[in-house]
This record gives sequence, structure tokens and C-alpha cells, in this order.
Amino acid sequence: MANSNDLWEKKLQDPSATPVPLPFEFLKAITCDFSSGQELGRGEHGVVYKGVLPSGKFIAVKKLFQTHLMDDKRFQNELSSLMGIKHQNVVQLIGYCAETSFEMVNLQGSGKHIMDEIPKRLLCFEYVGNKSLHYYISDGTLDLEWNNRYEIIRGICDGLHYLHEKCHTAHLDLKPG
Repeated sequence: MANSNDLWEKKLQDPSATPVPLPFEFLKAITCDFSSGQELGRGEHGVVYKGVLPSGKFIAVKKLFQTHLMDDKRFQNELSSLMGIKHQNVVQLIGYCAETSFEMVNLQGSGKHIMDEIPKRLLCFEYVGNKSLHYYISDGTLDLEWNNRYEIIRGICDGLHYLHEKCHTAHLDLKPG
């Protein structure tokens, strides 16, 4: 009998499928409890980790910062817009987690504890492991011809054009790297 992690991985295998809800415990397991060794990068809203599925395939798991968690309406809007994006030059959303747990927390170090609602909001994307596009465009040691670099830049522009014109989405977290 297959374990639950294998079942979740199977749901992620169909590239044309709608992104699936994933349990927090599954994402915690495939990122080694969100260990720093699995960290791929950080942004203003969260940390991205490399998740290793039971088959050895990788996915990118973005765990939103607790202090920057969007309210549920904004998270739903973000998720809804990401689910509609299908373009060869845009990393695809493949899953998400929107769980809430209740935990006892110390009230500002007072020794008094209260039951607090802890939201867990994560987004899972296809993994792209070939370094930053900046590396391919600017690294002289790669010996890429100008036309290859141009095609990479053109692909980036095509993806951004699709986001802006077809999806009416402005990407607010672009980095030169």
C-alpha cells in the first residue's frame, strides 16, 4: 500500500492538472522541516525551499512569512490569479497549502498563554534548477552566442507580456538576478 506522501506526489504529476491543495505536514516532510539547507531564496513575503518528493523529483515551496501573511481574501485572490497562468516562460503553480491550526502561545513573554490561530499559507511551484537567468545572460564563461542570450531575454519578455496583457497581472517581485 502506498504511503500518503506517494499519493500526494501522484497528484502533482499531471502538468495540465489544476493546482492541488497539499497538507502542511507533507510540505514540511519534503523540505526537511523547512531546513536552511533546503532554502533556495528569500523574498519580501517568504522563503522558498526545495522540496524533494519521494520519487526524487523537486518542487519549489514558498512559505509565506508569518508577519507578512495576507488576509484570506488577498491570499484567495493571489491563488486564483496564479491558477490561471499557463505559459511556457512562466513558472507554474502546482499546489498550495491553506491550513490553520490553534496553538498555545506565550502572551508577549508575560508567562500567560492564550490559544492563538496560526495560519499556514504556502505556494508550490514547478522547480527550475538551472540557476538564475542572470547567470546565463551575463556570465562570460558560459561562451553563449549573442543569439542564445537574446532568445533567453526574449523568453523573459514574452512571459512578462503574457502576465501583463493576458492575465492583467503585475509581477511585483522581479529581481535582476
